[in-house]
Amino acid sequence: MEERTKRSQTTPEPVESQETDADGTAPRQQHDLVFKTLFHHFFADLLELAEPGFAARVDLANVELLGGETFSDFPEGTRKDADLVAKLTSSDGEDRIVLVQAEVEGEFRAAMDERGFYYFTYLRGKYRVPVLLIVVFLRGGQEGLSMREHVDLAEGIEVCRFRYVAFCLGQNRAERFVELPQPLAPALAALMKSDWDPVAKKLRCYQAIRHAQIDDARRFLLATVVDLYVELDEAQKERFAAETRKDEEIQKMVITWEETLAEREARGEARGEARGEAKGEAKGLKAMRGSILRVLQRRLKSVPALVREKLDVVQSVERLEEIHDQALTVSSVEELCFEAEDDPEPEV
Repeated sequence: MEERTKRSQTTPEPVESQETDADGTAPRQQHDLVFKTLFHHFFADLLELAEPGFAARVDLANVELLGGETFSDFPEGTRKDADLVAKLTSSDGEDRIVLVQAEVEGEFRAAMDERGFYYFTYLRGKYRVPVLLIVVFLRGGQEGLSMREHVDLAEGIEVCRFRYVAFCLGQNRAERFVELPQPLAPALAALMKSDWDPVAKKLRCYQAIRHAQIDDARRFLLATVVDLYVELDEAQKERFAAETRKDEEIQKMVITWEETLAEREARGEARGEARGEAKGEAKGLKAMRGSILRVLQRRLKSVPALVREKLDVVQSVERLEEIHDQALTVSSVEELCFEAEDDPEPEV
């Protein structure tokens, strides 16, 4: 677990809740954003859960995430950015290179077989190395993990056979996944079927995340996914609140989640004000500084005067937003970075 934490040094951004689909099961048009963030920070877990044999044969301590891959010229004339493409080497010292592409689909569709083949041929031709495609389907498909395939025929002659891993979350059992050692597993369990009612399911996912050997920022990210995908009605919310009061650590996770949503809403208002006239800009900066100080006060109990002085020097809402996100996870004020990398040292 310790190695996995070291692989990604960036702090994950909290994922904001959005409008839900008609069935109320997931944020509309936000699957890519949520899971791209999730898999970026838990890439090794994804490989171990989706293709454990493959994961055992590559070096998960050295993963290079590739950006900017865009697939175009589909029959419908659309363009799509790859959700995640990673470059890995073999773990046996031979330095064989392989690419792993992970894609997220809201619903299972057989049309993905041919589309996946297009992704494969593009990446295979560009990088000239083997490519493993993992498609995570949030709903539908068949139970467990399976290998899907696309066969290219030329007048009845098979000229090519392509295979990829289909990971159908909605067809797996949450009861099994919350018991797995990978921290990512209980977050994915939120989308799986189970015999638990929603309150029990959410509690079990939270309990598993609480015990994960990861930093607070990643624990918060996992809890965010559970909160987004396990819907509770008003009566269930009351039951859930009563149950969390019995567990101090889970209650702390829930409070942090709710407070952060409120803070991000305030931050959005501040950003809107800051983009107005000079008066609005001053109000926006003041609101952002106040939001940061409230977060630090809750986390650290006291905020030195020097921190307030340094915040007053920052005249960019965007920079204050970055400091705000740092404040959500720091354990001391020394961990805060008040200047952008290219900015000169401020005088305080």
